[in-house]
Amino acid sequence: MKKFLYTSVLVVAAACSAKDADKSTELKQLEAERDQLKTEQAKLSEKIQDLDEKILAAGGESAGLKATLVTTKKVEPSQFDHYFEVQGSLEAEKNVTMTAEIAGVVKRINVQEGQRVSQGQSILELDRATIDQNLAEIKEAKELARFVFEKQEKLWKQNIGSELQYRQAKSNYESMQTKYEQLQIMRNKSFIPAPFSGVVEDIMPKLGEMVNPGFPVVRIVNLDRLEVKAQLSEGYLGKVKYGSRVTVFFPSIGKEYDAKIVKIGSSINASGRTFEVAASISNAGKDLLPNMVAKMKVRDYENEEALVVPSTAILQDINGNSFVYLVQKGKELPRVKKLPVKIGLTYNNQTEIISGLLGSEEIVIEGVRSINDGDNISIAKK
Repeated sequence: MKKFLYTSVLVVAAACSAKDADKSTELKQLEAERDQLKTEQAKLSEKIQDLDEKILAAGGESAGLKATLVTTKKVEPSQFDHYFEVQGSLEAEKNVTMTAEIAGVVKRINVQEGQRVSQGQSILELDRATIDQNLAEIKEAKELARFVFEKQEKLWKQNIGSELQYRQAKSNYESMQTKYEQLQIMRNKSFIPAPFSGVVEDIMPKLGEMVNPGFPVVRIVNLDRLEVKAQLSEGYLGKVKYGSRVTVFFPSIGKEYDAKIVKIGSSINASGRTFEVAASISNAGKDLLPNMVAKMKVRDYENEEALVVPSTAILQDINGNSFVYLVQKGKELPRVKKLPVKIGLTYNNQTEIISGLLGSEEIVIEGVRSINDGDNISIAKK
């Protein structure tokens, strides 16, 4: 009985061993078949990707390969200017209030307010009747003094008469001559001419009114050239130089003008810690008027060989580091690569790249937020 049981166990064990061997063989066959299929799959995927790239490059569509449409730009050295903006006011370069130099009654006003005048044109005249009367009297006295002096001079040369008589005659003649010249100057000052061409802005006295020396009589403004004056923070001292280019915008008329710095203050305002600058503007079209509000953009930095890219092309990673997407040409379809850069100043939506670019790269400038490092791209035709 025991022998029978032992034999039965051996038969069962042999059967199980044969069954396990069959399973092991089957598993190996399955794994081999799987590995073969994987190899074929890899080859097919590579071939499909290659076909996808060719289809996209030819302008077709493929579901197997995605490519984001972007716009690119080749980065090349160019001029970059940076400006800061301040508010200023407009003033005429030539804006003069003329005053009377002698006392007198206003006899004639030759112009009207708002009238254009030329340099030297008579604006206003004071009564000169008293001066003319005194001139006539002094002229007669001067002629008599001249006659006496000439007679005494001839006698003196002939050793006739005294030296005292000669010197008295000479002194009297010279005194009359001086008084006559002074009256001539006073007479000329009774005419008030325009010191330059411009527009008569104000006429202060009325006809027949008495004016005294220093009394304001007329204001003349020349609008051909104007100045925009502004107060700049002390921090800009040294950054703004004589002759620096500026642009000036006038909101009231919606126009912008090119100008340049012609004056820089030589002292700092103690209360506001500012200094004054002035820029000269041509007003050929006569669109500008004194006291208009102006927005002055002053250039404080320039680089003739700057590498500049649109500010929207620059992104930041989670650490705050700036980068751009560099275009890399693939076998059939271009891809992008994340390229760290160091940025400088930004103006008018353009940013200077200080380092990271050499100046011949092509970068993505539109569509940057729709791509990631290593993505395929389709470049829009320009």
